[in-house]
Amino acid sequence: MAEEVLLVWTPPPGLAEAFWLVLGVLGLIGSILFSGLETGLYALSRLRLQLRCYQKDAAALQISRWMEDPGNILGGLLIWQNMSNYMVSAAITMLMERDRLGTAAETILSGIVIAPLMLIFAEIVPKDLFYSYTDRWTYHLVRPIRWSMAVITVIPVLPLVRWLGAASLGVLRGKSDPMENGSPPHRLLRIAQESTASGLISDAQQELISRSLHMAHIAVREVMIPWNRVIGVPVGISAKGFEAIARRYNHSRLPVLGHSADEVLGVVNVVDILAEWPSFSLQANLDRIITLLPDQSVRSSLTLMQKARQTIAVVVNRNGKAVGLVTIKDLVEELLGELADW
Repeated sequence: MAEEVLLVWTPPPGLAEAFWLVLGVLGLIGSILFSGLETGLYALSRLRLQLRCYQKDAAALQISRWMEDPGNILGGLLIWQNMSNYMVSAAITMLMERDRLGTAAETILSGIVIAPLMLIFAEIVPKDLFYSYTDRWTYHLVRPIRWSMAVITVIPVLPLVRWLGAASLGVLRGKSDPMENGSPPHRLLRIAQESTASGLISDAQQELISRSLHMAHIAVREVMIPWNRVIGVPVGISAKGFEAIARRYNHSRLPVLGHSADEVLGVVNVVDILAEWPSFSLQANLDRIITLLPDQSVRSSLTLMQKARQTIAVVVNRNGKAVGLVTIKDLVEELLGELADW
């Protein structure tokens, strides 16, 4: 009876160590790249990106498409970074086990030596470098990013992670936030928030951007002075009466009223009237005043007043009756905050 021979393949000496070493190096390179790219996409100059898009630069056009849905590209980079970190961790663990260092030595080596080195060289340093040189480097890495995104989309890791994230948010929030949509103002506000978080712009600059975007949604009625608090002068007022009002109220301009308290004929400059004293004539110094509707936005009202070169406007209802007064200072304060009197 023939004797059976069992053949067992044994890898050449050092092959397993080489495999884990290569896996660890690849994981380290991936961790460095994906960690840096996460910050690099945030720090990209949007102005240069738009300029390159106008020049039909393929890399810029691809990045612009990604930034229309930044959660997708950033989620993909985070997935690859975590997988790269796992590759490094697995490689180090297997190499230490083959060297039989012992549990205590492995724990000390991992916690005191390897973890801080990974934090510094695979997180902090790449992010700092990409923050400084992203406009030079990121465009050259578009093709590897596209391949990486394609892999985790086909598998499909990225769609599954995004679906789980959306489902979790739906459960926690109950309904979508109407402020979170793809409209240009909200994209600009999101870019400003991301730029502030990464240190590209200051909190004050972000507040200025936010205020300018919200000006289109603030109605004049919210910032105007109600008409019952407005100081005006009737067209037939005497010189002494005008002087008394001018002394009592510290206003540089006063609306001139017609036959009723809510009929506005125009506006007079108090300084111009007093400069001609004792001669007195409201009609000769009457300037026209523009009218606004209560529902007009602060932004459009500011534009109209600038074009008309007017610093004061009357807010009227549909019947043409005055319901409020607004100055250009009131409108500008919605953008810049509280200002000193001028």
